[in-house]
Amino acid sequence: ISNDNLVDATDRTRLFTWCTVSDNELAGVFDDEASAGEYQGPAQHLIRWCLKGRPAERPTVAQILAHPLLQTDNPATLALPIELPMRYTFFISHAQGDAASTARSVFSMCDQLGVHCWYDMEQAELTLEGMQ
Repeated sequence: ISNDNLVDATDRTRLFTWCTVSDNELAGVFDDEASAGEYQGPAQHLIRWCLKGRPAERPTVAQILAHPLLQTDNPATLALPIELPMRYTFFISHAQGDAASTARSVFSMCDQLGVHCWYDMEQAELTLEGMQ
């Protein structure tokens, strides 16, 4: 969305379910080999922080100006100010084989709408920590 006009239902759905920018959406930030090592992680961190869905989770102007990306020629050497784990709008799981196709369909539909979902069949490690 490049302006204040929501052009279709997908834009509205995405706006109302927004929590966090996903790793896939940030993959293109400084993705060339020359700058990836120094700038990619800090740049992705700052973008994700500024675009948090909940206003209270976004940085202040002072926090933005103090961010490692804006402080040095090699921001990767500085610690990031806050941990920003991926946050999901929905948790999708199934308890039996009969539900697998339904769960996958719901996950695919949400993905097409830009809604971030945690789906058990897409996870490498099914642990309590991995679900949070």
